[in-house]
Amino acid sequence: MFGWIAYDTADMPPVQAIEGVRFRVLRVAEGRSLRAALSAHRAAKALRREGVRLALFPPDYPYIPLFARRGIQPPSPVPLYRAAAPAIVRRYLAEQGIDPRAAMVAFAARRVTPELKRCVATLCREIRYIALCADGGEALARALRRDYGVAARFGAPDALPPPDLTVVFDGLRVPGKALYLGDGLEVAFDSPYPAALLALLHGAGALDAGKLRVTSVDTRENAPPD
Repeated sequence: MFGWIAYDTADMPPVQAIEGVRFRVLRVAEGRSLRAALSAHRAAKALRREGVRLALFPPDYPYIPLFARRGIQPPSPVPLYRAAAPAIVRRYLAEQGIDPRAAMVAFAARRVTPELKRCVATLCREIRYIALCADGGEALARALRRDYGVAARFGAPDALPPPDLTVVFDGLRVPGKALYLGDGLEVAFDSPYPAALLALLHGAGALDAGKLRVTSVDTRENAPPD
């Protein structure tokens, strides 16, 4: 079970089920006050007793650090972003006015991961030139050339021609224009659920991230992921 922290004005049952995933709903006071702090303390203590480690919080909720001290965190969006990377990359290229049919896009990571491999396999026929900058990328580049007939290259980021965009799947820092799939990225999806709930549902195995449609990609706080 997961936690769901809601303001005491919200009309929610004590237990909520979404897509087969159950949430323990606890009400807290809104704002910054002694009453709000005490209600946060009680809610964190109750979730801790029930063994909850992940919880949803209201936007800009000020007492998340209090929950974190008891081992209760909001879900990270990073696994969702990496699973939904093809849709995120497509949307970002469109927003930046980069034509994938004439572009070179590099995919970088410390090593080839299943998410990176799926992303490249999904997009390889849409992007004219693909570069792989990851341990294990040489074999993947050969497979892409053999199986899809795409122009795929392998090498370190500073050893390849400058790409139009580098998509980074982990903590690497690369030169040039980069899209880091980390916490600083903000992605809006065409879904009635907020992004934090989508991340939690994905982590619980109740959501196919590949079916999500991306409506916007905000990179103002974008930085290399940890």
